[in-house]
Amino acid sequence: QSFLQKTLRYPPTISNGIISALLSNGIPPSSLLSMVKSLAGRYEVGEDGGLVALAASVKKELEEKEGKARVKIWCLPSVGWSAADADVCND
Repeated sequence: QSFLQKTLRYPPTISNGIISALLSNGIPPSSLLSMVKSLAGRYEVGEDGGLVALAASVKKELEEKEGKARVKIWCLPSVGWSAADADVCND
């Protein structure tokens, strides 16, 4: 937890969620630090090994539990957008 919070700067709620997710997926407590470091990749140079995706998943799950709604925003240029492209927006 210290590595996640102090080194990688994840907030406590996200770091706790990451640890819970790993434990619930069969990672033994004795292997948590090595697994988190493995997922962090070469964080010193900006290379991720999957931890960013796991943290995003944990954050999304926590926000859903808190009842926060997701908002989708489309930024369209004033030129270069054709009516044919409008079908992409209908999801």
